[in-house]
This record gives sequence, structure tokens and C-alpha cells, in this order.
Amino acid sequence: MKSNIHIGNSIEKLEEKNIEDKIKVITKENKMVITIYIPHMIEITDEDSKEVEIIRLLELRDLSGRKLFTQAEVGSLFELSRQMINRRWVAFNRDGMG
Repeated sequence: MKSNIHIGNSIEKLEEKNIEDKIKVITKENKMVITIYIPHMIEITDEDSKEVEIIRLLELRDLSGRKLFTQAEVGSLFELSRQMINRRWVAFNRDGMG
């Protein structure tokens, strides 16, 4: 479903998709917002997927845009110190994944 949102004098085009009331995807220009309404499971099988999930959890936001997890909470999940999580976050922001 496409719609227009008026912000001041500009009009922004949004495209919204719903997948069986499980996932809502809103696309605005080059930005995509995905909202997941059902619990889901992530399987971590190696160190590379662990790194990806650490970063993914740090990037998650609630509907108001606030961080969903703190570095301390992510560290607790992975049995790592907050400082180690922070080092990985800083490295990711500096170098990206890889």
C-alpha cells in the first residue's frame, strides 16, 4: 500500500507492506523500517554469526526509536563484559562488518 505523508511543505512517499499480521515493512526513500510482531528465534552456530547478532541486537530500536538493548544487556546474553561489547560496537562503526 502506498501513501503520502505531508511534512511541512514536502510530501514523502511511503510504501507499506504487511505479511499476515506478522511483519510490517515501511519503505521511505532509501530507508526501510521492519516491525516484527511475533516472537522469533535466532540460531548462532559460529563466531561469525555471533558477531552479526551482537551488532544486530545493538542496532534494534523500539517503535519510538530508542535502543532496545543496552551494551550491558547484550554482554549478559553472550556472557561477555560490557567493555568487550563496546569494543565490538566501536570497531563495527569504524570498519563495518568483515
